[in-house]
Amino acid sequence: MKTSTLRAFLLSSASYLLLLLGSSSLQAQAVFNVNSGIVGFLAANKFHKVGTNGSAAGNVTLYTDVITVGGQRIDCIVRTVSVTNGVFELPGGAPNNTIPFDYSSATGSGLTNNQDRFFSPMLSFGNGGGNVRFRFEFILGNSYNNTTHKGTPVILKNVVLNTYDIDGNGGSNSNQYNEFGGFFTYTLSANPATKVAASYNTASGLTKFRSTLTTNSTVATADPHRVMVKYDEVSILDIMVGADAANGAYFMLDFSTGPAWGGTVTTVSTPSLDLNPATPGNNFTSSSCGTAVRPITSGSASQSLTGSSNTINEIIISYDPATILNGSLESLFPNGSTNPSSDSIKLNFTGSSSQTFTLNGVSFTVQKSVVLGENYLRFSKTGGGVLTTAQAEMLLDALMYINRATPPNLSYREFFISVREGSFTSPVASFIINEICILPMRWIDFQVKSLSTHNQIQFSWKLVNENSHKGFFVEYSADGSSWEDLGYVPGRGRTEGESHYSFTMGKVISGSAYFRIRQEELNGQPNFSSVKQVEIKSGVSELKIWPNPVTDLLYLHSDAVSSQYRIVDAQGRIAQKGNLQLGVNKVALTQQPKGMYTIVQVDVNGGYKTSRFIKL
Repeated sequence: MKTSTLRAFLLSSASYLLLLLGSSSLQAQAVFNVNSGIVGFLAANKFHKVGTNGSAAGNVTLYTDVITVGGQRIDCIVRTVSVTNGVFELPGGAPNNTIPFDYSSATGSGLTNNQDRFFSPMLSFGNGGGNVRFRFEFILGNSYNNTTHKGTPVILKNVVLNTYDIDGNGGSNSNQYNEFGGFFTYTLSANPATKVAASYNTASGLTKFRSTLTTNSTVATADPHRVMVKYDEVSILDIMVGADAANGAYFMLDFSTGPAWGGTVTTVSTPSLDLNPATPGNNFTSSSCGTAVRPITSGSASQSLTGSSNTINEIIISYDPATILNGSLESLFPNGSTNPSSDSIKLNFTGSSSQTFTLNGVSFTVQKSVVLGENYLRFSKTGGGVLTTAQAEMLLDALMYINRATPPNLSYREFFISVREGSFTSPVASFIINEICILPMRWIDFQVKSLSTHNQIQFSWKLVNENSHKGFFVEYSADGSSWEDLGYVPGRGRTEGESHYSFTMGKVISGSAYFRIRQEELNGQPNFSSVKQVEIKSGVSELKIWPNPVTDLLYLHSDAVSSQYRIVDAQGRIAQKGNLQLGVNKVALTQQPKGMYTIVQVDVNGGYKTSRFIKL
């Protein structure tokens, strides 16, 4: 699934966390209740993974340990999605060693009350103003992959986000704004009166909170320039910051409850959409074999749409067109309309168009558009006006998915659905169509060999009756419980009979080791091989280290008068280096994230010893 560049959505049980060793059962994405706690973006925990400083579109920045819940560390990937007519620029008087991508100092010219844990982009826009869009992806601690630049997604419950200093810089039309989506409430100051107005931005698909003033507030966290939004669940979150005129614009995003409001407040709730009220969560998954027509709601007697003010502007459905593998044979249609055949909405459209249909006496217009690679369907009342809650419910219950291909291509389709009411949208629910008529797949062989003559480890495996899938991950474990990826082998798609695969890597492991192969299908479902335990002799003297696993301080014994050490991470990069003396040495690992490492000692004559350890 490609993540929408115009969708701030709450990724739910459509993604899967693989928790059980050797299990091929589908596990729900892990959920962590942060209980409105602080989610911090500290400069010390910031690592630029793509790009040097996060300040260009496409840059990727990893923040480690943004919060720990129940002993589990959570990390966050921040992607710079787009930069429009602006540059990142430090405020005047900024201290050395600070950067504008996420400014960590408390003060600067025209800036006060900032905190290191805030996410604080400092920007300067050109004539006519501009904006920057960020995407926040919450992942399990230490799950970031330096090759794919992804991690294991998690859901955070009860997240609070404050944005401060929504004002101006004194220039004409210098009104600043923040845009969010998917929240279930937003709060503005009532007394003193807020200087922020909410509206809906059709282009971004987000709610815009824009300053009504062009003057600069000397107190950044002042109530009139503050917005607080709350999320019931969030995994991936899009945020846009911008201004309507040239010059500097500073932003401070505080993932916490923030300071107490000085006066009274106004809180507005969004409607809630639940496609299957009979089960936990707000999503609906359909995964039967041979059923061509599928409703997007469960048909439960309970209502799907709650908390509505009876004034619905539109129902919005978006999806990745790359998942529509059967072209014009896949469509949505309103069951019960006056002409279901002609009212069918083909899902493989590539441009903008509209069509109308009538359902139970109500005329609907569906506007089709493609925005940055995502397909959008917007259902509204023909001729303008608003839909009642009952009319919106009627449409949701009537919409059906159909695939007329025989048989349909095996794949994983997911549609993201929300309703817009005034200036905000409901948290997104997803309608998931699981794979259809999957053939059984069987592992018939898996072998691991240590090739001492070539200093390599060779893996080979065979399968019978492959499904359509992405490929295979070769996994390693030092204890048979905690696993990490060593490499990836692309799959060959759906085949019958035997399929043979192999993978070879240079030896960086010695001693007892465990290996397995994880097949990853298109819907994220894993299929594991058996586990192989292998005793590996590296041919290189082993360095004496302790303890292993280690938390912060590693001890090692050197029998060389003078030597050096190198610590290499799982991606083969030098993570740390230094000098060693004869006898017992201490090596501090406080700056290294959790994971598996190799430590190499090299003496003045070129001799070397290695050992492998796990940092907890």
